[in-house]
Parts: sequence; structure tokens; C-alpha cells
Amino acid sequence: MPSAQQTAIDSLLSRNSLAGSFMAAPAPTDEELRQILGAAQRAADHDRLRPWRFFVVRPADYEVFYDRLAAAATRQQGDPSRYDKNREKY
Repeated sequence: MPSAQQTAIDSLLSRNSLAGSFMAAPAPTDEELRQILGAAQRAADHDRLRPWRFFVVRPADYEVFYDRLAAAATRQQGDPSRYDKNREKY
């Protein structure tokens, strides 16, 4: 049986980027979201970077959010022709 440390490392090394595919119905309720964010605020912060900042994007706002992600990626890449390719990811 692998150690907890090895399991964590294996998990990190096998991580896949899902882009927007994980953002599907049903979204958490307000109460579930409060619980999720409350737990996230308690995560270890050894570099003392608090306060945490969370952005909540509700399903009705997904398309606008995806447009902004694609625009930000395109600006970062410095190539305006990449917008459509970036937008397809979401």
C-alpha cells in the first residue's frame, strides 16, 4: 500500500486540467457554497498570504466568465488571433 505522501504526489503528478468542463449543473446551493468556502479559508497558508479571495461564478454567468478567461489568456499570450482557440477551451 502506498504511503500517504506517495499518494499525494501521485495525485499531483497525474492531475489533468478540465478547463470549464467541471462547471456543470447542479451548482452548489448557497448553504453548500458557504460551507465549501469556509473550509477553504481554513487551508494551510504557510506563506501568510491571507486574506483569501474567492470569486463565485453562478451558472447564469458562465458564458461571460468564459469570455473573460479567454480574453485574459489571449492578453497573456500576446496574440489576438488566439482568442477563438482560448474560448473553445471553455
